Amino acid sequence: MSSISIAPLSPSFYQASLDPTVRVLGAHASLSSVDHGALNEAFDGPELAAPGEVVFGDGAGGPFMIVSGLVALSRTGLESARQIISFFVSGDIVGLDTATMPRGPGAMIVVTTARIRRLAPGGRQRLASVPTLLRALAAQSLQHQAWLQDQIFRLGALSALGRTAHLLAELSLRLERAGFRGEAQPLPIKQEVLAEALGLSLVHVNRTLKRLRELRLAWFECGRLMIPDRAALLDAAVLG
Repeated sequence: MSSISIAPLSPSFYQASLDPTVRVLGAHASLSSVDHGALNEAFDGPELAAPGEVVFGDGAGGPFMIVSGLVALSRTGLESARQIISFFVSGDIVGLDTATMPRGPGAMIVVTTARIRRLAPGGRQRLASVPTLLRALAAQSLQHQAWLQDQIFRLGALSALGRTAHLLAELSLRLERAGFRGEAQPLPIKQEVLAEALGLSLVHVNRTLKRLRELRLAWFECGRLMIPDRAALLDAAVLG
């Protein structure tokens, strides 16, 4: 197990580690201090997870909250070809529902260095004891199902430029909801990972990213995703 526990930590740090999740869930329900306390009690302390680490699935781990970083649900096929099915960002709670739970050969793999909080013993029951949290989590589950439908739409209906633009716009929106606002958002993702998510070759991804930069629609700079106008980027995705 390569995760590194971070301890001891102050109560204020534990509370701060909830901030992205509180923002994400807060879009679905108004959370009180009691809800914050229950959320904090339901998850163990933060730990670091390295890129490539399997944090859930393949006989490892269990549900967790993402404090920071990027995690992906992926499957490996013939000749070790990997397909990324969906991404999860800061603020997401993963593995409590069928939309985010790895099935069969699927696994949750860390994409960028992440800080996560695993579900504590009795954590599921603690969450179930708070009606507001249950409603917010149910709404988040529906949102994850919508993101998955978007992935199917991308792969089945859009061009290479459209797929890339659509995915980057989605990730930008999700980062914004977690509290990362503005035209520059932290996303140190490799082109190889984008290729695995978009069903494209690495050469094709590289060419497409160059085109998006030329159009001044989206580009990466020092580990940050730059999108001046997300609506324009979405328009480009649909028009291809």
